[in-house]
Amino acid sequence: MATGGQAPLAMACTPEPGDAFDIGVTQVTCSASDALRQTASCAFDVTVLGPPKLRATHFLAFGDSLTAGVVSSPGSGGRLDPSSGYVSLLQRDLQARYVTQSVGVLNAGAPCTPEPGDAFDIGVTQVTCSASDALRQTASCAFDVTVLGPPKLRATHFLAFGDSLTAGVVSSPGSGGRLDPSSGYVSLLQRDLQARYVTQSVGVLNAGAPGEQARHAVSRFGAVLRAHRPEVVLLMEGTNDLDVARGGGAELAAQALDSMVDRAQDVGLDVLLMTIPPQRHRSEARRVPGLNDRIRAIATRRGVVLVDVFDVIMNGSCPGVRTIPCIGADGLHPTAAGYRLVADELARVIVDRYDVEILPAQAGLSGGVFPSLPVSPPGRLLVPARAGDGY
Repeated sequence: MATGGQAPLAMACTPEPGDAFDIGVTQVTCSASDALRQTASCAFDVTVLGPPKLRATHFLAFGDSLTAGVVSSPGSGGRLDPSSGYVSLLQRDLQARYVTQSVGVLNAGAPCTPEPGDAFDIGVTQVTCSASDALRQTASCAFDVTVLGPPKLRATHFLAFGDSLTAGVVSSPGSGGRLDPSSGYVSLLQRDLQARYVTQSVGVLNAGAPGEQARHAVSRFGAVLRAHRPEVVLLMEGTNDLDVARGGGAELAAQALDSMVDRAQDVGLDVLLMTIPPQRHRSEARRVPGLNDRIRAIATRRGVVLVDVFDVIMNGSCPGVRTIPCIGADGLHPTAAGYRLVADELARVIVDRYDVEILPAQAGLSGGVFPSLPVSPPGRLLVPARAGDGY
């Protein structure tokens, strides 16, 4: 403002009022003079900012029907209306603000039926999905989702027959054997199978008799079969027959085992025949390989499954002494870790042999809703064992 001096006053600025300013900083200089030619001047900066800009201009909205623009009004169900969905609204808002840029929000929402997160029935369900862009161009596709039912076993009633090794006499690395069925392979196997096959009642009956010799077990074996009528027999006998003082020897043990396998097969039962574990620092240890060779020969001749417990224990990794650490301090019975390895091997064999493959055609018969596939892969589908007429 120019003050004082002699009227009239005159004032001029460069650039002049009304001139357009470039983006950036422009200095404006103004001067004033009066009738007596007295003058004064001043200068100031005018800063002009450019239009707003985005650092990113290409956006992708990915999702389901909520992104695609399925709109549900208060009085009706959902309908696809991308222009009313959040993607189109966001596109218009950004373009109106950032007028010097081309801002794009691509709608990659694909409404599907059934929608993501829905539970699928067991069986095969067709899923149909569609997508559209800002020009209302649409495309769709369909695919099948197959949901298998929970795993199942073809056989659920198992009988574990044997001596103290089956009964659950456990020998720790620093002490002798003690009867602890909960730490034996039978209980561990029962728990493992029941945890895997949750829709079935899986039973593993413990028919172990500590101190029993195979040559004296044949009659008891028949009685147990008649009483409990299992589908599969887990058979491990013969360790006590190798006792130097009172045992009958490997040959008599093998004959008894062969007789028991024959009796089980006669009534239509499957047999999982086990070798006996190794021994440590015992005079009977040298007799173990001879009996196991006979057991392997029985399995081959009778066509039954062999479970090589000797190999599992001999080569297993267990805490304890350096020589056969999975056998405890008594040199005869496995440790708890050793029994764990035996149970794992039996579970592997049982799953491989008796797990039923759940096919999509079968799945619809199971009923129920399972939103995800079972964790464990299915095994092989095998022909059922022949049913026996009696025991």
